Amino acid sequence: MKNSLMKLGLISLLATLVSSVYAQNYFDKAETCLKVADIKAIENQFPQFKDFTKTSQDKVCRQEVGEKWFELVRSTLAMQRLVVTDDLQRDQNDDLTRRPIGQRDWWTYYTQRANRYVIEPSRCNGNPNVVAFVYPFFRGSINLCPRFFEMDSASQIEVLMHEVRHFDGHAHVTCTQGNEEGTPGACDRQIKNGGSYAVSVQANVELSYVEQLNSADRILAESGAIYSVNNKFNSLPTVKATQYIYASNTEGEVWRMAEKNTDVKELITTLADPAKIYSNGSQFTVYPVDTTKNAYRIDKDFSVNAAAIGAFANKYNADADRKAYGPVVYFGMGAIVKDNSLYAFCGETATDLSALGFSRGTIKALPTLKDEEGADKTLVLNDSGDVFTFDCNDKTGVMSTSATKTTLPQEMAMGFELSNSKTIVLTDAGELKSYDLNTRAYEATLSQDNNWVSATPLKVYNVFENTPKK
Repeated sequence: MKNSLMKLGLISLLATLVSSVYAQNYFDKAETCLKVADIKAIENQFPQFKDFTKTSQDKVCRQEVGEKWFELVRSTLAMQRLVVTDDLQRDQNDDLTRRPIGQRDWWTYYTQRANRYVIEPSRCNGNPNVVAFVYPFFRGSINLCPRFFEMDSASQIEVLMHEVRHFDGHAHVTCTQGNEEGTPGACDRQIKNGGSYAVSVQANVELSYVEQLNSADRILAESGAIYSVNNKFNSLPTVKATQYIYASNTEGEVWRMAEKNTDVKELITTLADPAKIYSNGSQFTVYPVDTTKNAYRIDKDFSVNAAAIGAFANKYNADADRKAYGPVVYFGMGAIVKDNSLYAFCGETATDLSALGFSRGTIKALPTLKDEEGADKTLVLNDSGDVFTFDCNDKTGVMSTSATKTTLPQEMAMGFELSNSKTIVLTDAGELKSYDLNTRAYEATLSQDNNWVSATPLKVYNVFENTPKK
């Protein structure tokens, strides 16, 4: 009896091992093969996929299908298997919880509108930043450009849901605010119209809760929702959030305080090495004070590192002469300084950093203030205390600076405006203070400690405050 039980146990174990070997995770871009039976289950919705099921094998692999078709079939299979959470509660006063697509079954919604893919049509060549597009009069056909195939799994699903929304009669307009102001066909008028960018917001918010995705992809989905809600609607959506000031010190500690209650400080984490932190979206890019150590990107809870760290950090990490680098800013236009030159993306089709030599003194800080519409504006503070704008002509791709009458503390090392002219200033002496742009005077000292090395703002949105991503 004991031997029989042992044999049964071994058979069971082998069966488990075999099933795990052939188990497919279509949410993982590292997957190398697709089950033919799984493709057959969706080939009626996408007849093109029948080309990949004409085989006696039980699976087809990346090298057989081709890189782009493999990615496309894989992402479509992921869409079919997507389990959208019911945890997200609708809040009439928070546009991040809007659900223009009310069904929990996104697959049915998607396949009622899409049935064909076109890979890299000639129109993709006109703008390397285009990910995908549709022609409303060619209902069912989705055109995909090279950038789509480079995206993470969550972003691919968001793009597909965005595109099929156009078949419901929703078109884009020219942006009138945000980072893409002036860009034709890159925004929706308002989120309540339920257009394609409203679907992008919904998809990214709900994908950030999907446990089938890995932690990094879920964090990217959160960042995508935050970017869209702030930059893809000409009428800014209403959201529930708390504005925080995050600051790091010489001990490697990261603390935060709410804008409306700076007397209360919360220790968030202690970094392995003291570092300057810069927020962007829902993540931080971290530059260790020790320049022999690489910069990296991490989520707002400082628990999950991102695979993609951004062009500024990539440039920094690839350079042997890191001591030549100065300030960095991720708000407004965004820039990183090396050898007193500003490096930034400039131009409608920019895919590489451009450089602008600064000849009006030494760049001391890159403060961020608000423009008349409340959007972040990157400025340049020199060692004489003069303040300059930093702009890009999207049409020509030419960057420029010009003098302003703005007055900022000459001892500012980092600074950013929160609201109502209240600006947070980190001084050269490591002090953390608030400064009033109207009175041109300090309002208060935010900390009696003088060991701060960085300060950065981060708006924490209620819908993401408790999202489980670990």
